[in-house]
Amino acid sequence: MRIFSIIISALIVLLVVTFTVLNTTVVPVDLLIPEKPIMVNFSLAVMLAFGLGALLGMLAASLVILKLKRTNNRLEKKLLKALPNIDMKATLPPVNRDV
Repeated sequence: MRIFSIIISALIVLLVVTFTVLNTTVVPVDLLIPEKPIMVNFSLAVMLAFGLGALLGMLAASLVILKLKRTNNRLEKKLLKALPNIDMKATLPPVNRDV
């Protein structure tokens, strides 16, 4: 499994380097500020946009995970509070002793 992850990592690095070398065109990036746009390499602009999207995606996912963990903790507390009140003999099926 370790070899597989090394090969995948090397392929990703190779793709990023190839993309950077082949896309050296300078493009304007407008940051919604009234001043003039910033001029950056196309490959840098794409990688920054990809990185920002990944960070925002991880932030959104972590918020959902935190909400689910909070709900899980609340339900566990309710369960622990309710366990002493449950009659286990009434919930278990009868045991067949004839066998």
